[in-house]
Amino acid sequence: MQPTTTASISRVLHRLSTASSVERQRKAFLSRFGTILFAVIAVLLLAFIGWWTRYEVQQTIETQLTDDLVQILDSNVAALNYWLQGREASAKFMASEPRVENFVINLNQEAVTNGGKREALLASPHLRELRALLSEMESAWEYDGFLVVNGSGICIGSSDDDWVGDRSLIRKLGIGDTALKGEATVSHPKFVDLDLDPNGNRIWMFVEAPVRAANGEVVAALCFWLDPEAGFANVLQQTRAGKTGETYAFNSNGVVISQSRFDDELKKLKLIPDDPDSTSTLNLDLRNPGGNMLKGYRPTIARKAQPLTDMAAHAVSGESGSNVVGAPDYRGVPAVSAWTWIPKYQFGVATKMDYDEAYASLNPVRYSFYTLIAILAVVMAGLIGATQAATSMRQRAREAELKANKLGQYTLGEKLGEGGMGEVYKATHAMLRRPTAIKLLRAQDSDQAVQRFEREVQITSQLTHPNTISIFDYGRTENGTFYYVMEYLAGLSLDRLVMQAGPLPEGRTIHLLRQICESLREAHLQGLIHRDIKPANIMICQRGGIYDFVKVLDFGLVKDVSSSQNVKLTAASTVTGTPQYLSPEAIQHPDHTDSRSDIYAVGAVGYFMLTGTPVFEGNKPLEVLQKHLTDPVELPSQRVKHPIASDIEQIIVRCLDKSREKRPYIDELLAELNSCKDAHTWGNEEADHWWNSQVGIMLPAASPPTDTGTTDRTLPMDINGGS
Repeated sequence: MQPTTTASISRVLHRLSTASSVERQRKAFLSRFGTILFAVIAVLLLAFIGWWTRYEVQQTIETQLTDDLVQILDSNVAALNYWLQGREASAKFMASEPRVENFVINLNQEAVTNGGKREALLASPHLRELRALLSEMESAWEYDGFLVVNGSGICIGSSDDDWVGDRSLIRKLGIGDTALKGEATVSHPKFVDLDLDPNGNRIWMFVEAPVRAANGEVVAALCFWLDPEAGFANVLQQTRAGKTGETYAFNSNGVVISQSRFDDELKKLKLIPDDPDSTSTLNLDLRNPGGNMLKGYRPTIARKAQPLTDMAAHAVSGESGSNVVGAPDYRGVPAVSAWTWIPKYQFGVATKMDYDEAYASLNPVRYSFYTLIAILAVVMAGLIGATQAATSMRQRAREAELKANKLGQYTLGEKLGEGGMGEVYKATHAMLRRPTAIKLLRAQDSDQAVQRFEREVQITSQLTHPNTISIFDYGRTENGTFYYVMEYLAGLSLDRLVMQAGPLPEGRTIHLLRQICESLREAHLQGLIHRDIKPANIMICQRGGIYDFVKVLDFGLVKDVSSSQNVKLTAASTVTGTPQYLSPEAIQHPDHTDSRSDIYAVGAVGYFMLTGTPVFEGNKPLEVLQKHLTDPVELPSQRVKHPIASDIEQIIVRCLDKSREKRPYIDELLAELNSCKDAHTWGNEEADHWWNSQVGIMLPAASPPTDTGTTDRTLPMDINGGS
């Protein structure tokens, strides 16, 4: 072949470009496109400024809102703790008063003597004295009554005759245990199915403290009851925000134990019983109904089956926090909230406000932003249409130019395809009449892409193995277009072969793998790593009457392990390659790969040939990469559900080991492939028969030696730091 000089190619292209009317039209249109591009940038900048303004205003409001909610919550919790601790202090004071201690000790002795009989205890002068003494103290602390339970669970004294001598109060009321263990406490509000109040009130709180003998031993529990509405609920209603703000307490089941601000509204929504005496206390579950009930939504599942609200779920798990993004409350209304859990008393406190009221001040900014976005959307639609028209015209102009011209002694023909870095055209040498393929780098690509393109040619030109694609010529034109000329391959890519023919038999798989390894062996001996071995980069051809002849393509991502210069052509810590065929180390430490990363990819290609599917699949590249890092490899025979020879299967699995130290090197892999029992069951005769039986049915006349561009080869992902 007579070599084509770069200068002659440049002169031809320059003369044709200056003389072509198509080129003049293209330049004029590109000038107009530059104006459109400037307008697009201006629109995007304006949109960004609008978005940033809205974002900053919202961030300021969210910060202030969080502070306000937390401040209201802290204020209410502090007041509530003060009230609870005051109740405890009052109970401890009365339980430790010497006269109270004396009366309780004597009553306990009488209960032991008479077996806790009610009549005997009611007749005791000690009970009369105790009632008279505690009556004065109760009024001072707003208690409604008292009872005393000894260590045997017997009520030895009470302000109510009906309770004296009762042996089941601890079980009925759930009180006394803590005080009998020596500690004072305040209970939650609870339903009491006993007549403690002539008005029929059934919700009470209990304050209890231990009564001790002279030696410090706990003799009994002194308990007082009081109406929660008289103190507990009122404390939480002192500080609240706006028209929809409220603060309430709730137990570990997500049931409100104080009173809501909106009882009338809750009755209309049938969230609490609709009767005059009913309140939200112990009647309201903090559950998400699944829709906004104020806007007419009605849940289809029972209240108890609905999930806890986001706030309640976090609080009952012991967490404190806030949410100003908004989440449905117990009515399904979006609300902002802050909450905390009080471990000592085992209940939570939350303050909330409807989202719409909380962000009312943001609405003017929000509406202005949405109006701006709507206007920009219309403008962008027009600009996108103009851009697409510009791209289409430029592409047609470029193709027309290439088809109308000769590149030196090469006549350009049909476009064969597009790869990750350029376009490929079929061409014919003027004198040799030999079909070739010419790859042109896109004119608008970056300097880094040009360097990578040129490096691909230079490195591939050094490789002379028959199973590696041959480069005939390369250079640059006067206008900067980089090109190279390579052999034209008749056949089809490995991925198309498997896609159309299905999983390959073991013998054919070994036959093709050996040729792939032979090509890589030369590269590895020169210190080169391919880094993008995959079915799309492997052509199965007919060469000189030999069928199933492998050609390894696309050395655009090749790495010279003996030089640090090549690393600069990809961003640091950037994953390069195709997700389904990347080794774990290429994902985690892309700058520290070696030849065994290619071995992993060869194993993945072999797996694909045997099963017809990649080793790992997923909806997103990151999902596939994660599986390479963590998931075990399913045996090929399990994937296809039919027997596969164990020797080739084990070789594939060993190549796919997540530890590169356990993978074979290329010479070792070749030796193992050659020793397989099916290594010689597929050869030229079998390949010849297969290809001749398929011609005209499933095979194209020829396939371009280029990556089709269906899979991104460079993924901007840092596995250690996110995507």
